[in-house]
Amino acid sequence: MTVQPEVLQRKAKLLRDKAYLQENLPHLYGWKFYPWMRDFFESTNRDNFIVAGNQLGKSSIQIRKAIHWATEPTLWPKLWRYKPTQFWYLYPTQDVATIEFEEKWVKEIMPKGEFKDHPQYGWRAVYRQSKIFSIHFNTGVSLYFKSYSQRTSDLQSGTVYSIFTDEELPEEHLSELQSRVRATAGYFHMVFTATLGQDIFRRTMEEKGKDELFQGAFKRCVSMYDCQEYEDGTPSPWTTERIQLEEQRCATPNEVKKRIHGKFVVTDNLAYPSFNILRNVKVHHPLPKTWLIYAGVDVGGGGGGHPAAIVFISVSPEFDKARVFRCWKGEKGVLTSSLDILNKFKELRGNLHLAAAAYDTAGKDFYIVSSRCGEVFLPADKNAEYGCSLINTLFKNDLLSIYNHDDETNKLVKELMYHRLGGDKNKSHDDLIDALRFAVTLVPWDFSVIGVERKRDDEGKYIKQSTKDRMAQFQTPNEVLDIISEDIREANEYYDIE
Repeated sequence: MTVQPEVLQRKAKLLRDKAYLQENLPHLYGWKFYPWMRDFFESTNRDNFIVAGNQLGKSSIQIRKAIHWATEPTLWPKLWRYKPTQFWYLYPTQDVATIEFEEKWVKEIMPKGEFKDHPQYGWRAVYRQSKIFSIHFNTGVSLYFKSYSQRTSDLQSGTVYSIFTDEELPEEHLSELQSRVRATAGYFHMVFTATLGQDIFRRTMEEKGKDELFQGAFKRCVSMYDCQEYEDGTPSPWTTERIQLEEQRCATPNEVKKRIHGKFVVTDNLAYPSFNILRNVKVHHPLPKTWLIYAGVDVGGGGGGHPAAIVFISVSPEFDKARVFRCWKGEKGVLTSSLDILNKFKELRGNLHLAAAAYDTAGKDFYIVSSRCGEVFLPADKNAEYGCSLINTLFKNDLLSIYNHDDETNKLVKELMYHRLGGDKNKSHDDLIDALRFAVTLVPWDFSVIGVERKRDDEGKYIKQSTKDRMAQFQTPNEVLDIISEDIREANEYYDIE
């Protein structure tokens, strides 16, 4: 069968036209779509989240969507009641925004050639102090570049029709950005690899049911394995062999989960790396009546308006194991009075007899109020470095566990899982951790059990060591007396007894 020359000419023209569009309107025609990309590109949900591994195209597809919405007026009646005028695009810093704009937006994605000045697709960029400030499209939409490093107060002005954020947004900016699109019934987008470990986004992407946030949002957790085939069925460069090679290059299994599979895993700079939810969280059961009760109270307040927090722990008479069995944390942004905190403490304590309780010495009013009510509190040891080290030691050696019987103890679990070293204390979510530190530093722990193989009975319970057996661990009785004497001397120094 002979193909007519005019048919060949039409095909050649179509190919030339396709290549021309791919070159000059790359945001629409430059790349094939993965199925998840198409879903995100076409999503009209008010909130949109993608958490993904590195270098899978999450940033590129968000840029493409931002340009498409800014340059396609036929979409606008379906998205907004009024003609859109202002978009925001946020990066971690203005320097990052400038580099990304020049290397990715301009070179790879923005309209080019004759479309650079086209009535629909045309645009011009504006710089301030050598940094990208905005893009003004010929359709009348202006896209302004903002940064996470700005103060939240700097994000307070503006009526915005759509917001796009690249990488994990600091939580303190979220509510302000949401308010920017409220009047327009606008849209919020975030594409990120989970590196900050903020609980609000963990709950958004990982939780289901009552603990899930943004339940009506578009959400995708994207793995490299989701990028092996384009939507048209053709294979991508991400072969199984290549992905496995990338997995081998990751330093730890958690890095594989985060970088390859796009899971919400916190691996960097954790304050409590020894805490293991599988090992250190236990099902609640009644505690022996012989165990001692200690408590810690964080009075809250401060520059960030931190909520108050209370933690109760039960400790074995041998001081070799303990359980967090009861705690409470106030509502964020709601300051409670000293009397409110004391009444909550008494409610939680009930009929329990305390061995000791410590309070945050920043709460002078709390001490005055509690003293007048006949409640005795010791000043908390506020050496955070020591308290952090102690808690890590206790969890690492299974001396401390947490009961998971209610939402309040689960709040402590989440704080321990995601709290990181450094950063602004006023923005930290470690209120229950502080109360726990105050409680555990009251306990005269017996660390001699660490590294010692302990015998169990037929039911798997530890067999209590007799005094004779414990004495036998030492070489001579004099060494035992020396150790006891040293303990007494240190105790005397602590209580300032001559």
